[in-house]
Amino acid sequence: MRRWVTYILFIMATVEVNARQYTETQPDSTYYSRALELILKRDYEKARSVLHQGLTFATGEMRIKSIQKIGLSWYFEGCVLKLQNKNKEAYRCFIEARKSFQEISDKGDEMSVLKQMAEIEKRFYSADEAMKRYNEVVNIARQIPDTLMWTDALKGQSGVLKELGEWEEYLQLSLRLDSLMSNVGDVNIQMELNYERGDNAQNLWGNDALAESFYLKNLSLIPNLQEEVRNSQLFITSLRLCDLKIAQKKYDDALKYNTCCLSCYASEFGLASANRYSPYRNRAYIYQKMGLKDSAFCCMDSLFLSHQLKSVSMETVAGHYVQRGLLYANFDEYGLAIADYKYADSLLSVRYPEDSNSRMHILLAMANCWYHKKDFAVAKKNYSHYSVLCKSKYGDQSMEYANSLYYLANIEGFTNEKQVGCKDYRQAAILLKELIKKQLRYLPTNARTKYWNDLSDILWNMTAYAVKIGVKQEPFACDAYNALVFSKGLLLESERSMRNLLRQSGTEEDLALYNKMLLLQSRLTEVERATGKGTENANELYSQIDQIDKQLASKCSFYGNYTQFLNTQYKDIKNALKEGEVAIDFTDFKLDSVHCYAAYVLRKEWEYPLLVPLFNQNQLDSLYNTVNNITDRLYHFPYSQSLLKLCWESLSHYIHLGETVYYVPAGTLHQLSLESVAVTSDSILGDQYHFIRLSSTREICRQELQQTGHTSAVLYGGLYYDVDLSVMDAESKKYDISRLFALRGGAMVSDSVYRYLPMTQEEVNSIADLLGDCRIDATIYTGTQGTEESFFHLDGQAPQIIHLATHGFYYTPTDAENVSRLAGYQNAMLLSGVIMSGGNAGWKGTMLPEGVLDGIMTADDISRLNLKGADLVVLSACDTGLGSINSEGVFGLQRAFKKAGVQTLVMSLWGVSDWTTKEFMVHFYRNLTENGWNKRKAFEDAKAFIRQTYPEPFYWAGFIMLD
Repeated sequence: MRRWVTYILFIMATVEVNARQYTETQPDSTYYSRALELILKRDYEKARSVLHQGLTFATGEMRIKSIQKIGLSWYFEGCVLKLQNKNKEAYRCFIEARKSFQEISDKGDEMSVLKQMAEIEKRFYSADEAMKRYNEVVNIARQIPDTLMWTDALKGQSGVLKELGEWEEYLQLSLRLDSLMSNVGDVNIQMELNYERGDNAQNLWGNDALAESFYLKNLSLIPNLQEEVRNSQLFITSLRLCDLKIAQKKYDDALKYNTCCLSCYASEFGLASANRYSPYRNRAYIYQKMGLKDSAFCCMDSLFLSHQLKSVSMETVAGHYVQRGLLYANFDEYGLAIADYKYADSLLSVRYPEDSNSRMHILLAMANCWYHKKDFAVAKKNYSHYSVLCKSKYGDQSMEYANSLYYLANIEGFTNEKQVGCKDYRQAAILLKELIKKQLRYLPTNARTKYWNDLSDILWNMTAYAVKIGVKQEPFACDAYNALVFSKGLLLESERSMRNLLRQSGTEEDLALYNKMLLLQSRLTEVERATGKGTENANELYSQIDQIDKQLASKCSFYGNYTQFLNTQYKDIKNALKEGEVAIDFTDFKLDSVHCYAAYVLRKEWEYPLLVPLFNQNQLDSLYNTVNNITDRLYHFPYSQSLLKLCWESLSHYIHLGETVYYVPAGTLHQLSLESVAVTSDSILGDQYHFIRLSSTREICRQELQQTGHTSAVLYGGLYYDVDLSVMDAESKKYDISRLFALRGGAMVSDSVYRYLPMTQEEVNSIADLLGDCRIDATIYTGTQGTEESFFHLDGQAPQIIHLATHGFYYTPTDAENVSRLAGYQNAMLLSGVIMSGGNAGWKGTMLPEGVLDGIMTADDISRLNLKGADLVVLSACDTGLGSINSEGVFGLQRAFKKAGVQTLVMSLWGVSDWTTKEFMVHFYRNLTENGWNKRKAFEDAKAFIRQTYPEPFYWAGFIMLD
């Protein structure tokens, strides 16, 4: 909103400039001169009267110019009224202006009028009518042709579609817009394209660095513009950069760009103009974010100075009071905030109904203040009225109405109206889920994360609400759990489903496009790391990725709905459970600013799941501190008793000894192996229950689809990490892999190298013998053969078993700064991986032959593969179960292989012994082949064997199996 208000002021500046230009270019006519003087004084009605008098005897060119000025007087008056939010009056002016321009076939000015009409239609009346107006502009612009106006109209239409959530049509229109703007060399068009791409990068993809690069590109183009528009473009670009820096919390930079905006306005408007003070609104907001109360209110004082001027509108004054109210609220002065809000509303009520956007925002702001003042009765009254207005204005299926119900439910929870609050929250969640299911399938992959993050709070906070109001096992517990199942792993599942849909139903052209996009994404990662974000090369790669991504999302929507997985609910999961089985789904959330954990317990015979509050993060952190953050010590008795008390004691009352326990970790619990925790000095939790670790309880519903027989395997072990470059080159040439993966290289120095693991050779040889006895074709890659190229060759033709016995790694971004091979990366998918043959060359920064991969296979690399059909992947390496943890799960190797389509993973949570790992793996495969391919039993028996031989948890507790 701040951006629109300040931008529209420049439109008015342009109006005045245009009027002066028309004055200078017209013939010296008494009527003409008098009319133009009146237009400059904004006495539009009198100007038209003078021009109509002149028309009684004007002929030829003078008649045409007089009619044009009549149209312009209507247009300028409409712009002024629009600025004052007198939109009905403005619209009538634009209708009259259009009549004049049509009379003399003035297509250029007619398009300007149509754009203004479309903007009013979009904001206040009808989206359909706005689309029609923009379409009229497009048709005229194509005839003239006028590419700048054409692109403006398409941008207007895409904005309408985006606001409506019509993502399928938005994608199609965006592709047309990109194509049109990319093929025009005009600097004005290029700047519009940069604004479009920058806005999308920031608002859709959440990529602030790329957005900044596009805006900075426009700063560099400003000197190439005509002099009269440079100042306005400098303002518009600086405003975007200012908003971006605010979003990034880089407030010093934001102040720098705001100072530029102030300078632009100072040169554009005189001291007597109210517009001159407008940038102080942004400045006050920046100081507020910095916690500089006095500076923020000084800016507000500057804004209030403009109230003395006759030109300041009532709407502007109201806006200033609203902003000052926001400042007061931010600094906990809620009474003063409410007073300002009330005054602003009283000003607006003279002209606007209570369901106008500005008055509804004030109503919500007042409700929030009453809530913070703990006057819950008044707060509830305001929230309730706001919800009624949202339903009436936006409809009962809208996002606005869903949010209003969420606000209302929270206040009802505080006023002990549990049943009503649960009802409203349930309705909000249902609305949100339906909107997401409808829209997610049309979103490009790059846009989904930002889209989901912006909308997901209602669903993620549902458990916190349930805990807060004391829900245990009742209908709302089922609602909250359904929200959790819907949310967990949503992005991973949607990407995997879309990929599978493309492979099953897409054309060869679609698959080629998909592979090209992956190639470009990989290349972009390398370019950004090598040269920094925002370079010319990075911008071009981003633009190509963006265009392909939109094409694929548009095509995919025709092949089928790849969001079907979102329909899984509690009833589906409980019905899939068998007798003697129970599921535990852990979740973490913020409750009164405290990071808390809880779990849902699911049983087949229960109508509703049971919600069990557990512990908070501080308690778990304290436990880690007790063992000096040496994780394996937590599994020792008696340390384990404290861990059991936190994670298990409250749950054990609902689970019978000997039952199968499916469990899904959350938060820090991803780093723990629950089944390995000691109950006594000689027994563990896994001795009492049969644990199965899942990535999502959706997997319980997929059990019947899992493979039972195996016929093929690929094994990696005994790899040489120091390999002669000529040998690496020869090994690389054995495989005709997609250039998708042949992108890395260059000189990046690191001080450490990876050593040969002798036991891994024996490990894979023994496993191959065991598999061979079962007539399973096992291919072994060892020595110099286990290259990245050989692994990538599995793309699209994965065996049922993949075994990787090698070094693994995981670094946090901070730790990675000390490893030059990884320094500069922030993405956890680039900071975790495994080392393949010849990996030391890449790790040390040796320059590799053209097309040879460096042997550092990251999670990001693996995530781009198609390993569908691989039933079991065993990562016999250190730290392969680690990664960056958020609500989506663990970002690292486990996410990579799951995204690639793998069913079951065996991983480690910490560094493992070469010798004991070999023993564990051999026993695991022996049990697997001798016990009917029961993966879980084979895994548990192997852990029991190692535990008996090496009782220390360090040697066995870190191994986990994930479905």
